[in-house]
Formats: sequence, C-alpha cells, structure tokens
Amino acid sequence: MVVNYTKLENTNHNLALLKDILKGFSERFSPPLVEMKPDIDNFALQLINNAVVVVANQRNAIIGFIAIYINDYKTKTAFISLIAVKSDYQGRNIGKQLLSIAERYSHQNNMAFIRLEVKQKNKRAIEFYHRNGYLEIKETESSLLLEKVLLK
Repeated sequence: MVVNYTKLENTNHNLALLKDILKGFSERFSPPLVEMKPDIDNFALQLINNAVVVVANQRNAIIGFIAIYINDYKTKTAFISLIAVKSDYQGRNIGKQLLSIAERYSHQNNMAFIRLEVKQKNKRAIEFYHRNGYLEIKETESSLLLEKVLLK
C-alpha cells in the first residue's frame, strides 16, 4: 500500500480542500467536529493560516490528516490540534506516520516538546499515543494532556 503525505500550503484551493476534509472526517471525533466547531469554514481558515496540515492520501483519496501548531517559540512547544485516520485504514501505521511527520516538522522548527489533548474515554487513542512515546502531564475531569519530549 503506497501512501503519500502532503503538506497543505496556504492556497484557496487547499482551503476548500481542508473544509471538505474537516467535514468528511467530522464523525471520527467525539463529539463530531462540526458540533465542536460549528463555524467549520472559519476553523479551516484558522488552520490553513496558522497550522501545519499534512494529509495522507492513497490513490487520490484522503485517508488521514494531522493539524499541528508550531508557533509557541517561548515555551518551544508544538500542539497537535487534530489527527484522524479513516477507520478502514487504522492499524496500518498511517497515524504513526502522521505523528512522525508532525514531530519532524516540530523538531525542524526548534520545538522541544509536542503536546495534545485527548478525551479520557478515548482509550484506543490514549493507548496509541502511549505506544508512540507520549506521556500524561495533566488530567482534567474529561481529558488528558499528553506530551512528548523531542530529542535534539
């Protein structure tokens, strides 16, 4: 299975594509992304302008994506805003590759840490992050803040 990973540059075409991706992957999140971010068009604009968005595609079909903010130069901490892989493609290292790409971009931009927030009830995702070196640094009533130290 050949999977291509592409960074979305800030263009009008990619903004429209990102809107479609967010809507198409909405149900992969709990609650659905369109409920968490009712103004999905504005959220897509925010991501394309301020985040690094990488899509995984196979045969011209988008099967996963990651959005990461790499702009906190004070604490040198990157933050994964979203990551999703279509259910048919889970367990095929696509999520792992997306994480690796995000970590590489973060490291290249002199980030020392990479963080993400995950719902406590999302046990499968928590196990996935633990397997990939992310540790819990904070717990709230409903979520965990996980972090990985990026080696120099």
